[in-house]
Amino acid sequence: MKNNDVKKAIIGLFVLIIIFFGVSSYFKVPQLKINNLTINLLTAKTPYALEKGLGGRSGLLENQGMLFIYEKTGNYSFWMKGMRFPIDIIWLDEGLRIVAMKEHATPDSYPEVFDPRLESRYTLEVIDGFVDKNQLKIGYVFEKNNF
Repeated sequence: MKNNDVKKAIIGLFVLIIIFFGVSSYFKVPQLKINNLTINLLTAKTPYALEKGLGGRSGLLENQGMLFIYEKTGNYSFWMKGMRFPIDIIWLDEGLRIVAMKEHATPDSYPEVFDPRLESRYTLEVIDGFVDKNQLKIGYVFEKNNF
């Protein structure tokens, strides 16, 4: 009987370990990394999320951003409709290389449209001053984590 209890305990422990690792990997936050800096991401993939973006939100944390993920490379413009705080906008190519940036986009700039006039695959919105503070430049490349 004791041998049976040990087997059940080992199987139970094994099941708990599998559940723990399965659940913890499910809840990992997507991130971008550059210059020893990690940005925790909100992602926009659906048509609704791509249109709404950060509109209506009250702000972002310092190392937080929203990554717009498009189905294909294209020329993607942005405006500040519904925004309540200024941001920096960073356009990235398929390889996560910075191809264009708009610093200090303010809510009162609406209906102005920010057009990079270059093709991109992703757009990253971060807090105002992020580009300058982290000395980002055209051509720098991000690394992705957890997506």
